[in-house]
Amino acid sequence: MAALLVLLVLLSGCDRKNADGPEGSARASDTLNPAEPGGTDAAGETATPELPGETAEPAGPTEPPAVRPSDASEAGLPGDNAELVCFDPAETAAGWRLVGKDYGFELASDLRDAAMVQTLLSPPDSGNPLVVQLARWNPDGPSGLFRKDAVILDFSDRNVPACTVYPLFEAYVNDSYNADSVTNAFGFLDADRLLYVAAGDHPVTGDLTYKVRTLNIRTGQTEVLFPDIPGTPMDDFFADGWLTEDKSKLVLNTYHSGKLWTLDLARREVWQSGRLFSHEWPLTFIHPSPDGKLFWYTDIASAKYRLHTADGEPVAEMPFPPGFDQYPPFRWSPDGRYASYAYTRDVSEKHIVGSDEIYHIAPQEVRFLDRRGRTYLTVKTPEGSGEYVESAAWLDDGKEVLLHFFKLDRPIPGQRPKKVTLGYERLRPDTGKRTALQIIANAEGPAGWENSVYVPSITGDGSLYRIDLAKNRLMVEHSHAYGFPVPDAGTGEWAWYSWIEGEDAVILYRFDKEKRTAAVFHPESPYGRLPDAVVLDWLIAGSSYIRLGK
Repeated sequence: MAALLVLLVLLSGCDRKNADGPEGSARASDTLNPAEPGGTDAAGETATPELPGETAEPAGPTEPPAVRPSDASEAGLPGDNAELVCFDPAETAAGWRLVGKDYGFELASDLRDAAMVQTLLSPPDSGNPLVVQLARWNPDGPSGLFRKDAVILDFSDRNVPACTVYPLFEAYVNDSYNADSVTNAFGFLDADRLLYVAAGDHPVTGDLTYKVRTLNIRTGQTEVLFPDIPGTPMDDFFADGWLTEDKSKLVLNTYHSGKLWTLDLARREVWQSGRLFSHEWPLTFIHPSPDGKLFWYTDIASAKYRLHTADGEPVAEMPFPPGFDQYPPFRWSPDGRYASYAYTRDVSEKHIVGSDEIYHIAPQEVRFLDRRGRTYLTVKTPEGSGEYVESAAWLDDGKEVLLHFFKLDRPIPGQRPKKVTLGYERLRPDTGKRTALQIIANAEGPAGWENSVYVPSITGDGSLYRIDLAKNRLMVEHSHAYGFPVPDAGTGEWAWYSWIEGEDAVILYRFDKEKRTAAVFHPESPYGRLPDAVVLDWLIAGSSYIRLGK
């Protein structure tokens, strides 16, 4: 933690984040809505005040449109500059349309400088997977009109995607940056209903406020769950909030003031914690568990890590280590049973691998903590050995962890050291059983790896591992600093995307969980954009939709 404290002093003069902030920092995102309670709609008519539980007027037809945009495939195929107008049942006159490109399609709009800020996939039990993207538009700059739309895309037609647009909200705000940080979509309550936060007028006072709503992505119907979030400051932005895995609660947290709200979606009750959980730019100090019921918090003032329930109640605490630790300090297992915590035993600079907003370290010990904040197991390297250990990946939904043992090679003083691998092990945190893995440079072919699994690195080094669980062998399938998993609405649930080192090209691995195989694609590179998801035969990257394969 010492490294983080030093850097916070250097960065203390910065108090606002960039809209495209660094990974791990509070991320801005957005949404858009037809008529706010007590205000006027697009036609100037007065809207009826909405109360908790009331259903608003549909933004579109109560049934899915009889003619989907996919039926317009006769309009032309990609590459001939065909333009397909998105279906707009609310008639918001935004002019959303799909423009044909050689690689697929690009989404365009009459809204100048509209930006795509979020991409979500509908739940797998909803049948044909739909892509939901939130677009932001604030033509007046930081203060003035602020709007968000939901763009619903159906890629079931291989040649021409369907496109429907529903407004989420439109409001006049004093600071679009602050509004942007909380007006996000937080996930799906079921196969059809998207949960999001909107900006708009308070139903009683008429003042600007935030409200929690749902959008039916198939009909456009909206519902107000909370017309106001009591006590939300308009002069502060928000850190990342989350929806619990059981869909019962939404947790929101302001960045500087540190206020924490837990919204019970079933009871329609709001709880504001009496404790504060503030952050220091450019970092976020809350690290929620996968189910969202717990979070670890970095308490700089008391030099402790604190474990809390989602509503802010304390569970456990742990002092900072005598040396450095990683950021984020806690890496939860996918099943949420454990959190790994890596650190050094002292503050020697020889443990520092690199730095930007934080120090990147080579850990000497990894501690595994359970859901009560207790140390369950600790893996240590021998003192004075010059060896390091890190949690490289999770296996079997968190039942096992891949340990990477290495040393640092510094051939050129002042340059970033290289990790020299000493070995890999499979560790079961519940029993402490460790199994060494044989490192294979090149696999002999699919026939020899029937029992293998692909797992992504959690260290940020861009590695994709292939592990033979039966024969305890490992191969680094792909390694590049810019390799990462992306959601995949297919049989693998996630894909692996990376640049090809030394080439102006990218590579995409898509996995089949049942067959335990990987299909490799070399899609068009979405220059200047990172991929958001893979759906059927399409790569989604912002407003670019790239067809995969032939």
